[in-house]
Amino acid sequence: MSYSNQLNLNELWCRGINDRPVVTGRNGQMTTRRELFSAAGSLSSKISGKKVAIFCKSSKLETIALLAAFKTAAAIILPSTNQPEALNEIKTEFDVLLTDEATVLDIETIIVGEDRDYTFDKSDEILIDPNLKISFFTSGSTGKPKEIYKRFYQLDNEVRAWEKMYSSEFGSAEVHSMVSHQHVYGLLFRLLWPLCAGRPFRDETATNWDEISTATKDGNPFILVSSPTHLSRLTAFEDSAISVTPLITFSSGGSIPDEFASQAAGHLTRPVLEIYGSTETGGIAKRHNTGQNDIWVPLPNVELSQNEKGCLQLKSQFLENSDELFETEDLVSFTQNGSFTLLGRADRIVKVEGKRVSLPRIEELLRKHKFVQDVTTKMIGEERPQLAAVIELSQLGVTYLTENGSFRTGRFLRKYLGQFDDAVTGPRRWLFVDLMPRNPQGKIVTREIDDLFNSKDKADSPERQKFERTEFREITRNVSEDKAEIILTAPADLDYFKGHFTDNPLLPGVVQVHWATQVSSEIFSLKTQPKKIEKLKFKTFIFPDTKVGLFLERKSDRRISFLFQSKNALGEVIDHSSGILNFEEDM
Repeated sequence: MSYSNQLNLNELWCRGINDRPVVTGRNGQMTTRRELFSAAGSLSSKISGKKVAIFCKSSKLETIALLAAFKTAAAIILPSTNQPEALNEIKTEFDVLLTDEATVLDIETIIVGEDRDYTFDKSDEILIDPNLKISFFTSGSTGKPKEIYKRFYQLDNEVRAWEKMYSSEFGSAEVHSMVSHQHVYGLLFRLLWPLCAGRPFRDETATNWDEISTATKDGNPFILVSSPTHLSRLTAFEDSAISVTPLITFSSGGSIPDEFASQAAGHLTRPVLEIYGSTETGGIAKRHNTGQNDIWVPLPNVELSQNEKGCLQLKSQFLENSDELFETEDLVSFTQNGSFTLLGRADRIVKVEGKRVSLPRIEELLRKHKFVQDVTTKMIGEERPQLAAVIELSQLGVTYLTENGSFRTGRFLRKYLGQFDDAVTGPRRWLFVDLMPRNPQGKIVTREIDDLFNSKDKADSPERQKFERTEFREITRNVSEDKAEIILTAPADLDYFKGHFTDNPLLPGVVQVHWATQVSSEIFSLKTQPKKIEKLKFKTFIFPDTKVGLFLERKSDRRISFLFQSKNALGEVIDHSSGILNFEEDM
C-alpha cells in the first residue's frame, strides 16, 4: 500500500496503515500506525451500525475508538465530560459508550483496549463516509447539554486547509497538547490533523508548563496546542529551569489578554497563533498575537461580511452548507484589506441603570489591573438585576484581599473602573475565587458561576451556621530544625467543601494557605501573620480525603516555603500549591 506523509482525512483507512510511529506514550514508548489501526479494526466489529459516544482520557485510546467509529459506526457523539449525571442526560442519544474508564452507569459500555491481532484485508481499504455525523455536546450551562453536530467532510475540509498552510513549516514535528480532544479544536489539532500529516502526537494531556518543559527537554521540534487559560497562567516561567520553545503555539476558545499574550510571546520565543471560530463555524480567522495585534486575518475558503447590526457573517467550506450565510453575534470592524477587529458580543450588551454596558469592555478593563488574573461578568437576580463580577486574583490581589477583605477589594476595583466610565455602570456584586470555573476547553461554566453566587447568598443569610469542622486530619509529622513534613487528609465533611463546588468539592486555595500559615507559626514559633505571600502557585485541585504532604522549609528567620504535594495511583508526584510565607515585620 503506497503512502505519503500527507493524507486526506477520508483516506485514513485506505492509505494510512503503515509502521510509522504515531503516538508517544509515557516514558517515550511509541505506538505505530499499524498497531493503532489493528486495535481499531478489532473494536469496529463490536460497534457496527451503532451510535457511539466516545470519552477517553488517553489520546491513543480516543484515536482507536474514533478510527473504529469512522469505519463502521452509524454516528459519533463526543461528550464534553464523563461525569455520570452529564452522560445520563444524553444517554438516549447513543447505543454504546466507548471509554477507558470503568463506569457504574446503566449504559452499555465498552472499555477501549489495544488488541493488535486484527488481520487486515481488502475490505478495510475504504473511504470514510463523508456524511458521517459527529456531535459535540456542550457542558450545559442550563438544562440539557446542547448538541452541535458536524459532518465528516467538514472536518476533512478543515484538516486539508491547515495542512496546506503549514505542511512545509512543520515537517514531522511532534504534537503536544494542553487541551482536551473532546472539543472540536482539540480533536482537529491534536489528533486528526497529525494523523493525516504523519506527525506523532502525545498520548497524555499536559496540565501545566512544567510537564511540557520536561516532555520536550530532548530539544526535538514540537508543536504546542494550548488555550487562553494556560497562556494566561505563566508564573511557572519564573523558574529558570522551565523552557518551552515550540515551533508554533496554537490557541483557541477565546482571546488572550494583551498582557499575557506579550508575556507568552517572550517565554515561548514567538507570538501565539490564535484561532477565531466556533464549533458551529469551524475556523474563521487567525492572528499572531504579540499583545499589540488586534487584527484577524480570514482563513482560506472563508468569505466574510457584516449584517445590519454590525455582526460578522460568513460563508465557509467548513460549514455544512458552504453556500449558506451564517450569522454570528460578534461585532466587528473591517479594515480596507478585508481583515477585521473584534468589538465584543452583541448578546453581551446589558442595561445597567438605564445605560448600555458592554460586559466584554468591563472584563477587558479589569484584566488590565494588576490585581486581576481572570474575570467574568454577568447580570444576576430577577427582581432587582445587578451587574456582578467573579474575579480570580493575581498574587498581588490575593495579598490585598488578605489584608483588606472582600468588601474593600471590590470597592477598590469599582473605583478603578470609575476612571473609565460612569461609576453606576460598574459591578455591584463582587466574588473572589481561587480558580475561575472553566471547562477543559477553557470556557466559563455559567451554571457554576450561578452556583457560586447562590452559595454565597446562603452563607451570607442570617441563618448561616458558624464553620465548626475546619481542621485537617494529621497522619504523621516529621520535624527537623529547618524543615517539616506533615502527612494529612482533608476530610470530606469539612465545612470548607460546602458549595465549593456543588457537584465536585474542592479544597479552597485560601484554606491551603491558612493551613500552611497555621502549621508554620506553630512549628517555627512565629507570632505574627504573613505580611506577604511570594511565588504563590495553585497547580492541581485537592479533593476530599486525598492524602497530601505539606512540606515546610525555613528560607530565612521569617520566610517559610510551603508545598502541598501528593502521589496518584501510578505513584507519580502531583504538586497542588506552593508559595513562600513572608512574616517580615518591616515591609
